[in-house]
Amino acid sequence: MGDIVKPDFEHIRLGLEDSKKGKDESALKRFKAAARYGNYYAITLISVNYINQKDFVNALAWLKLIDLSRSEQKDLISDTMNLLAKKLSPQQSANANQIHQELVATYGHEAALAYRESWKNRLQFTGSKIRGRVPDNLTIVLEADGSIDRTASISVTGHEIKAQLDQFVYEYSFDIPLGQVILEPVEMLDQP
Repeated sequence: MGDIVKPDFEHIRLGLEDSKKGKDESALKRFKAAARYGNYYAITLISVNYINQKDFVNALAWLKLIDLSRSEQKDLISDTMNLLAKKLSPQQSANANQIHQELVATYGHEAALAYRESWKNRLQFTGSKIRGRVPDNLTIVLEADGSIDRTASISVTGHEIKAQLDQFVYEYSFDIPLGQVILEPVEMLDQP
């Protein structure tokens, strides 16, 4: 309906498709690509992947990237982090903290903001060599059925695109477009 396709949504969509097909390595790559934008859902999916692999060190390191004050699932994520922490030895906890610090450089809040700005600046409109600049007089008309009938079309102006891009970059929040996602509690069984 004239909204930009957010790159993190697209990576998650493709990652979930890969996951359904059993392509776990490809799915993890897609989720990590979405996490670069600061997407907490992607970070959670990465952590769940590591939990499924019984790699609790990396699972905890990834979950620590989430600012619990900005998450609707803060209680569940906090409980999961506590369960993971209980499973780790002191050395493993230290390793999780070290991995977390390394992840912050690429996936932390400041890195995600810089990455979104970089993404915006790489965009090109109307064949322009001026990257990241949306011309003021730009109007994109999308034909709904391929006809010339303007009543079946959507018109998006440069101003609307700029506003959406700025909102994505500077007021980033992850909202599932098709409803709310609620993460179920994770149960970890001790291995004999």
